[in-house]
Amino acid sequence: MRQHSLKISESQITAQILDYLRWSLPGAWIRKNLGTLGQRRGMPDIEVVYEGIPYFLEVKTPIGKLSRYQESEIEALREAGALVYVVRSLEEVHEIFRGKGKQISLGGGKI
Repeated sequence: MRQHSLKISESQITAQILDYLRWSLPGAWIRKNLGTLGQRRGMPDIEVVYEGIPYFLEVKTPIGKLSRYQESEIEALREAGALVYVVRSLEEVHEIFRGKGKQISLGGGKI
Protein backbone atom coordinates (compact mmCIF):
# COMPACT_ATOMS: atom_id res chain seq x y z
CA MET A 1 0.00 0.00 0.00
CA ARG A 2 1.42 3.33 -1.05
CA GLN A 3 0.88 6.30 1.22
CA HIS A 4 0.37 9.76 -0.20
CA SER A 5 1.12 12.62 2.13
CA LEU A 6 0.47 16.24 1.49
CA LYS A 7 3.57 18.19 2.52
CA ILE A 8 2.49 21.46 4.05
CA SER A 9 4.73 23.78 6.03
CA GLU A 10 3.96 25.35 9.37
CA SER A 11 3.94 28.78 7.72
CA GLN A 12 1.36 27.59 5.15
CA ILE A 13 -0.88 26.18 7.89
CA THR A 14 -0.49 29.43 9.86
CA ALA A 15 -1.45 31.54 6.81
CA GLN A 16 -4.60 29.43 6.28
CA ILE A 17 -5.55 29.78 9.94
CA LEU A 18 -4.99 33.56 9.98
CA ASP A 19 -7.13 34.02 6.85
CA TYR A 20 -9.89 31.89 8.36
CA LEU A 21 -9.84 33.72 11.72
CA ARG A 22 -9.89 37.18 10.12
CA TRP A 23 -12.89 36.20 8.02
CA SER A 24 -14.83 34.12 10.52
CA LEU A 25 -14.42 36.16 13.71
CA PRO A 26 -15.38 39.76 12.89
CA GLY A 27 -14.27 42.13 15.61
CA ALA A 28 -11.69 39.71 17.03
CA TRP A 29 -8.22 40.92 17.98
CA ILE A 30 -5.78 38.64 16.14
CA ARG A 31 -2.01 38.74 16.29
CA LYS A 32 0.69 36.58 14.69
CA ASN A 33 3.72 36.34 16.96
CA LEU A 34 6.88 36.71 14.94
CA GLY A 35 9.39 35.31 17.43
CA THR A 36 11.45 38.47 17.38
CA LEU A 37 14.03 39.84 19.78
CA GLY A 38 12.42 40.82 23.06
CA GLN A 39 9.52 38.38 22.76
CA ARG A 40 9.32 35.56 25.28
CA ARG A 41 10.65 32.25 23.98
CA GLY A 42 7.98 29.68 23.33
CA MET A 43 5.02 32.03 22.95
CA PRO A 44 2.28 30.46 20.81
CA ASP A 45 2.18 31.50 17.16
CA ILE A 46 -1.25 33.14 17.15
CA GLU A 47 -3.10 35.15 19.79
CA VAL A 48 -6.84 35.76 19.49
CA VAL A 49 -9.15 37.68 21.79
CA TYR A 50 -12.77 37.11 20.85
CA GLU A 51 -15.77 38.12 22.94
CA GLY A 52 -13.44 38.79 25.88
CA ILE A 53 -11.84 35.35 25.82
CA PRO A 54 -8.10 34.95 25.13
CA TYR A 55 -7.11 32.06 22.87
CA PHE A 56 -3.55 31.05 22.01
CA LEU A 57 -2.78 28.76 19.09
CA GLU A 58 0.54 26.99 18.67
CA VAL A 59 0.74 25.81 15.06
CA LYS A 60 2.60 22.62 14.19
CA THR A 61 2.81 20.37 11.16
CA PRO A 62 1.28 16.92 11.57
CA ILE A 63 4.67 15.61 12.76
CA GLY A 64 5.92 18.77 14.51
CA LYS A 65 6.96 18.64 18.17
CA LEU A 66 6.79 21.27 20.91
CA SER A 67 10.02 22.69 22.29
CA ARG A 68 10.55 22.78 26.05
CA TYR A 69 10.03 26.56 25.90
CA GLN A 70 6.70 26.10 24.13
CA GLU A 71 5.58 23.47 26.65
CA SER A 72 6.48 25.84 29.50
CA GLU A 73 4.63 28.83 27.99
CA ILE A 74 1.55 26.74 27.21
CA GLU A 75 1.44 25.49 30.79
CA ALA A 76 1.85 29.04 32.19
CA LEU A 77 -0.88 30.44 29.93
CA ARG A 78 -3.29 27.65 30.87
CA GLU A 79 -2.59 28.20 34.57
CA ALA A 80 -3.43 31.89 34.02
CA GLY A 81 -6.81 30.90 32.57
CA ALA A 82 -6.17 31.26 28.84
CA LEU A 83 -7.41 28.74 26.32
CA VAL A 84 -4.33 27.29 24.61
CA TYR A 85 -4.36 24.80 21.76
CA VAL A 86 -1.74 23.02 19.70
CA VAL A 87 -3.24 22.86 16.21
CA ARG A 88 -2.05 21.00 13.14
CA SER A 89 -4.71 21.97 10.58
CA LEU A 90 -7.33 24.51 9.66
CA GLU A 91 -9.96 21.88 10.49
CA GLU A 92 -8.79 21.77 14.12
CA VAL A 93 -9.13 25.55 14.39
CA HIS A 94 -12.56 25.38 12.83
CA GLU A 95 -13.60 22.92 15.56
CA ILE A 96 -12.27 25.22 18.31
CA PHE A 97 -14.32 28.16 17.05
CA ARG A 98 -17.39 26.18 15.92
CA GLY A 99 -20.54 28.11 16.81
CA LYS A 100 -18.65 31.41 17.13
CA GLY A 101 -18.60 34.01 14.37
CA LYS A 102 -19.21 33.15 10.73
CA GLN A 103 -19.17 29.49 9.76
CA ILE A 104 -17.86 27.94 6.57
CA SER A 105 -17.85 24.51 5.02
CA LEU A 106 -14.47 22.78 4.90
CA GLY A 107 -13.49 19.89 2.67
CA GLY A 108 -16.63 19.95 0.56
CA GLY A 109 -18.91 18.69 3.34
CA LYS A 110 -21.01 20.75 5.67
CA ILE A 111 -19.33 21.50 8.97
